[in-house]
Amino acid sequence: MHSKCAEIDKLIPEFMGVSQAVLQNVIFCHQEESNWILGEPKVLKDKFDAIFASTRYSKALEQVKKTQAELKITLKDFEKDEAQQKEIKRHAYEFKQNLRKRQAESEDTKKKKLELQGSIKKEQEQLDRCHQGLRRYTEYDEFRKESKQKIETWKQEEGKLSSRMKEVLKESDDELRKAKRDLEKLIQDNESAKRKHRDEV
Repeated sequence: MHSKCAEIDKLIPEFMGVSQAVLQNVIFCHQEESNWILGEPKVLKDKFDAIFASTRYSKALEQVKKTQAELKITLKDFEKDEAQQKEIKRHAYEFKQNLRKRQAESEDTKKKKLELQGSIKKEQEQLDRCHQGLRRYTEYDEFRKESKQKIETWKQEEGKLSSRMKEVLKESDDELRKAKRDLEKLIQDNESAKRKHRDEV
């Protein structure tokens, strides 16, 4: 009642639950056209296609095959992506393992660095002591060389003085002591005479 007359060909098949081809060729088929099943193969094929909706089925089948092909391509892409993701996951796991290993090596290296710094500090202190000892040894060595040179100079001077004294003092020790006493007595006499003359003056 609420539909347009032009839509009756569409509404009646829907209400009866069958297709329009079944209504025309089976249910409401005219008596003169009821022998269509014995007709030409082309006409027969067209009617069967219309009744059984084979054309739509073929189109649906083609669409299914097309969709299946597209899904296969998509599946291959997904499989490729899955393989790539697995490879990335494997690389990430290896990287994580290497990172943990490097972190452990870094901790060991830090400990060894601290130990080496302590050893370097001790060795540096010992080296400083060695340098101080070397400086003192150098100073002592210079002092020793200077002392040795002075000793050599003194020995040379002593030799010169000894040779000179041998040339000047040819008397014996007793003679020299006697001459010394005589000289001291003479000096005393001269001092007494000097005082006497001063008093007279």
